This record gives sequence, structure tokens and C-alpha cells, in this order.
Amino acid sequence: MDKPGVKRASARQILRTVHLWIGLIVGVPIVLVGLSGSALVWHDALDRLLEPQRYAVSPEQGVLAPSHYLEAAASALGPDKPASSVRMPAEEGAPVTVSSVLLVEGRPRIATVWLDPATARVLDSGDQSASLFGFLHRFHGSLAVPQFSGRQIVGWLGVALSVAAATGIWLWWPRRGSPVAALGWRRGMKVSANLHYVAGIWISLPLLVVALTGVYISFPQTARALVGGFVTMIPQAPRQPPSPPLVPTSMSPDGAAAKALDQFPDGRLVSLSLPQERRPNWVVQVRREGTGDVATITVDDATGATRRADTPGPGGGGDDFSRLMRRLHDGQGTGLPWETIVFLTGVLPAGFMVTGVMMWLKGRRNRRRLDIQRRASRQGAS
Repeated sequence: MDKPGVKRASARQILRTVHLWIGLIVGVPIVLVGLSGSALVWHDALDRLLEPQRYAVSPEQGVLAPSHYLEAAASALGPDKPASSVRMPAEEGAPVTVSSVLLVEGRPRIATVWLDPATARVLDSGDQSASLFGFLHRFHGSLAVPQFSGRQIVGWLGVALSVAAATGIWLWWPRRGSPVAALGWRRGMKVSANLHYVAGIWISLPLLVVALTGVYISFPQTARALVGGFVTMIPQAPRQPPSPPLVPTSMSPDGAAAKALDQFPDGRLVSLSLPQERRPNWVVQVRREGTGDVATITVDDATGATRRADTPGPGGGGDDFSRLMRRLHDGQGTGLPWETIVFLTGVLPAGFMVTGVMMWLKGRRNRRRLDIQRRASRQGAS
């Protein structure tokens, strides 16, 4: 009759040990990755606060053709940094950005120019890779060591965080009484333990979502293979390092953008990537006004032929699923409520680590005190 209870207690103790050692062994890197992700949730707002000159756009509305921005940015970039892409404003009051991506000592360096949408006036320029947010992006995605499988390490940290969240739910679940009653503050429990349990259970499911979507992003080929078992996925070409720009081009930037916009008369230009020697076509992103969806069109520089680069085959939807995973993970475009939740999933693990260590140390002191009492009792009895 006692065996089932013994098994449950044994399983609970094992899960408690797993939960504890995840925090002790990889707690620090998980906290650092989480905090960097929290800062990136509101990247645009923080960048506007830290670099206001980049957003000092004129009150006039409207945008110019891409060639105007590329010509204006050329002087700021210099001859050794040819433009790689131009991105139109994501919202009213935002600037146009022109970027140059080059390999420097085997690592991509991104030089960016911020321009006024209405006049193409240069507002600011700088090395995006060397900026605070450039570092945060690299650290969050690959611990800033992409050459040492940093992206995969971050993925395994996401696996560890998922296990910690799942075991935390199991350990929180009351063995007696109503789970609803256990959602609030518990009497007779230390403040650190209450904070750990209450905040942990309220954030546990969103934390699982953010951690698992991070794993999906960190292991894209494996994830796409798994999702491909249920829906059709567009074959993903292996990532190639940036190559020198294609010079000269047969088409103009405005002509390539017009070719892509012909496919979507109700769309507006989102971004335009210039041809490279290893990729001799223009890559244009267009947002459809009716649905808000972003379509990616490639325009062959030699022939002007267009192709929808993100169209799945019959029974598709896999790439929509991948985009959903990205949005759930970083909160971009999901609205303030989910953005706030994603922000908290990055901040709260720091508190869980502190309160968890406090609970562990308190448990060690209690066990040591109990051992002393037992030894004293045995000595008195003898």
C-alpha cells in the first residue's frame, strides 16, 4: 500500500534535484541571456531614448524612392562600405535605414545610416555591430561567440530552462488542497520561498513558450524537419556569408522595387536588399495593406523575372508557423500585453535564481542543524 506514495516521493525528490542543479549549474548564463532578451523586446523605444538624433525626422509625411536614400547614404558610408540594404520606416516618426554588411576578420560588421524619410537627410551613422544593441543581439543569439557554436549553446540553455519551468510546475503543484488556493501567498512560508513559488507559477507557462520558441530558433534545421512532418516547409538554403556587391547591376533599385510592387498593387515597400556576387538578385519585402502580411519577392537582376520566395506548396503553412515562433519569442508586433509578458520572462529568472539559492542555503542549514540534534540525541542515549 505504501509503494505508490514512495514512488511519488522519490520522483518528486528527483525532480527537485534536477530543478536545483539546473539553477546552480547554468543559472547564470540563463539569467544573462534572459536579461538581454528583455532589453531587446523594446529595442526601438530604448534606442529612441538613447539615440534621439536618429529619430529627429521632419514633420512632412511620405517617403522617397529607394535610390534617393542609397545615394544620400553613400557619402556617410564611404567607398569602402557599399550599401547592402535599405529599410523603410516601420511606423510614423521612424527613420529610413541603409546598412552595409561586410566580413571583417571572419565576422560580419554592420554599418548603418539613419535618414529622414521625407528628405533623405542623414540623421546619424554608426557601426551597428559595435553598439549596445548590436552586442545584445549577438549575446542573446549566440553568447557573442558564434564561431564557437554559441547559437547551439543558447539552444541547449533553452532546453534547460524548459525543463526547469516544467519541473517547477510539478514541484509547485500542491499534494493536498486546491491548486487555485496555492496560486496566492502562503502563510508560514518565508518571503523568498513565496516569491519563488508565486511568481514562478504565474510566469511558468509563458516561460515555457518563450524557452521552447528559443530552442526552435536556435536549431532551425532540426525544427523545420520536425514541423515538415506535418506541413509543407519551403526548403531553406544554407546561410552564406555576405559577399561583395554586384557591380554594375542591370537594374536600378527603383526598377527592382517597382517589379516587386507590381505583384502586390495594394502593398508598400518594407525593405530592399541589393544583389551580391554570390546572390545576383534583388530581395524585396512588401507589406500588404489589407492583411499586414509581409511577402518576400526575388527579382533577377539580369532578366527582371520575379519569384515569390516565401510561398509554400500545397498544404503549406510551415513558414507561417516559423514566423509565429519568432514573434512569440521576441514579442515584436504582438501588442503590449504579450510584449510585457515576454519582458518578464527575461527578468524574473534572475529573481528565481536569487530566491532559489536562498531556499537551498536555508535547507542546508536546517539539515545541518537536524544532523547535529540527531547526533546529540544518539550520544545522550548511549
